[in-house]
Amino acid sequence: MVLGDATKPLAEIGKILIQLIKMIAVPLLFFTILTNIIKSDFQLKDAKRLFFFAFLNAIVALGIGLLLSNWIEPGKYLNFSPDPNSPKETLPLQKIDWLLTLKSYIPTSIISPFQDNSVIPAVLLALILGAALRKSLNLPEFSSIRLLNYLELGLKAIEQVLLWILKLIPLAVFFLVAYAVGK
Repeated sequence: MVLGDATKPLAEIGKILIQLIKMIAVPLLFFTILTNIIKSDFQLKDAKRLFFFAFLNAIVALGIGLLLSNWIEPGKYLNFSPDPNSPKETLPLQKIDWLLTLKSYIPTSIISPFQDNSVIPAVLLALILGAALRKSLNLPEFSSIRLLNYLELGLKAIEQVLLWILKLIPLAVFFLVAYAVGK
């Protein structure tokens, strides 16, 4: 439009700030889960109740989604009439390999969820590590208070970085809008 390619650096600055948010999300989630697993006092009975209600919540949400999609029938009135002269092409169905999908969620190393910025492997790692550390809390040679202090310090540091990044969000939006308008 007016400035053309001169506004490209503005978009890059906005993208950098968005990338900073993505960078901090996985460590924040990891430290939050790990710290709370160690700090909380729950028994196996409580975990069973939690999984039951999570499963029940998922079933209800799925039911509501299916009910609404069947009632509203999205796409019912869209008219995509194909050209009668063109040959009918159908895409082959791809088989979903559940085991391969499940395997992709298992981290290959302790660093990989953070390196790949993968949320589900980071959550699994935090759950496994939290369970192991929680089991170790009962050992006499283990200083659980010191560990908890280090974890809370790491969590507080990540939260502070997140607050700094969040203060820059209006600037990122400004740069992205300026790029879109100036283009």
